[in-house]
Amino acid sequence: MLRGLLPMIPRRGKLSLKNANDVIVQKCDLRSVRGLAIPLCVAEETNFWRSEADVTVNPAEEILAAVRPSLLQFPKGRLLMISSPWSKSGPLYAAYVERLESRDPLCMKMTTMMGNPTIPVELLELERQRDPEKFEREVMAERVDAISALLPSEPLEHCVVKDRYDNPPKPGMNYIAGLDAAFRSDAFGFGLSHAEGEKVVVDLVRSWKPSPKKPVNLKATMEEIVEICRHYNCTRAYSDQVANEVIKQHLAAAGIIVEQVRTLGRRASGIYSTLRAKCLAGQLEFPDNSGLLGQLRRLEIVRSSGGGERCEASSGHDDVAIAAALSIRQCVTQPASEPWSLVLTLGASVRTIKDTGATAR
Repeated sequence: MLRGLLPMIPRRGKLSLKNANDVIVQKCDLRSVRGLAIPLCVAEETNFWRSEADVTVNPAEEILAAVRPSLLQFPKGRLLMISSPWSKSGPLYAAYVERLESRDPLCMKMTTMMGNPTIPVELLELERQRDPEKFEREVMAERVDAISALLPSEPLEHCVVKDRYDNPPKPGMNYIAGLDAAFRSDAFGFGLSHAEGEKVVVDLVRSWKPSPKKPVNLKATMEEIVEICRHYNCTRAYSDQVANEVIKQHLAAAGIIVEQVRTLGRRASGIYSTLRAKCLAGQLEFPDNSGLLGQLRRLEIVRSSGGGERCEASSGHDDVAIAAALSIRQCVTQPASEPWSLVLTLGASVRTIKDTGATAR
C-alpha cells in the first residue's frame, strides 16, 4: 500500500506521498514542529532528547506540548513515544506510571529477550556480570533512580588491601599523581598511583585541611608534595580545573609537570567511568584509608532529565577521592614506561647506563 504512494524521487529527509501527505524526519526542536498539520508523530528515544541551549535539560515536555495541538486537527491523531529507559522522570515515564488510571495511553515494556529471543543466554549473563545496573536498564528495560552510588559497596570492599596504608615505591614503576586543589572551603587532596598490567594500585593519599580562619598553607603543602614525588620518582601530575599558575610553577621547579583536567561536567565522565569500571572488574587496589574509603562511598551518579550524568559527593569532602580518581584515570590512559638503556660511545670504549626509575627524558 505504501509503495503505491511513494514518489519517484524522494527529497532529503522528506517523502512527499501521492495522497498529499508528507513523511518528515527531523531533529527534536521546539520551533520547527509548530504550524504543521500532524496526523502521526513518532517521538524516538524521547528519554534522551537534549536542548541546544543546555544539554542537561530534556525538552521533551515542551516539544510534545507543541505537537499535541497539531494532532488535534485529526480525529485519529496519534502520538507514539519510543525510547530506551532512563531515569524515573519525563513524559514517557509519566505515561507509564499513569497507565492503570487512564485508558488513553497504551503502554508496553519490552526486554531484550522479548524483542529478540535468539540472543544466547550466555551472552546476556556476561553482560549482567559486567555491570548489573546497566544490565537492568539496557537489557531488562528497568528505569533507574535519578541518583545512585558510583561504586557499589561489595566491589569496593574487595579492592581494599587491609592493613596496608602507604605502599612503598617499587623500582621501574611509572608513578602518576593526582591533585584536587583547594585552599579555604575545602581540603587540598593528593593521590599517587601506578599501573601493574591491567591493575591500578593507589599507593597513598594525603589531605591538607584549612582551619576556620586560616587557609591551606600553599608553600608547606607544595614542599610536602614535592618530597613525596621525589621519593616515588614521580615527574607527572594531573590536577583539576582549580590548579593555578603558582602551583604549576612551584612543581615545575622540582621537575614535576602539571597538566589540568576537568573534573566537573560531561568532560569529566571518563574519570569516573574508569574508576567504576576498574572497581567492578576488581582491577584496583586501595590503601586501608578510612578517609579515602568514606569519600569513595559517598560519590554518587546524578542523572539529569536531559540524559546527562555528573558525579558528586552526597555530603562532606571529596578531595582525596577526586585526586585518587584522577591518578587512576591517567594510569589507564598513559602507557607505562619501560626501563630504558642509553649507550654512549666514547672513543674506543662503550658504556651502558640503565635507568630503573621514572620515565626517560
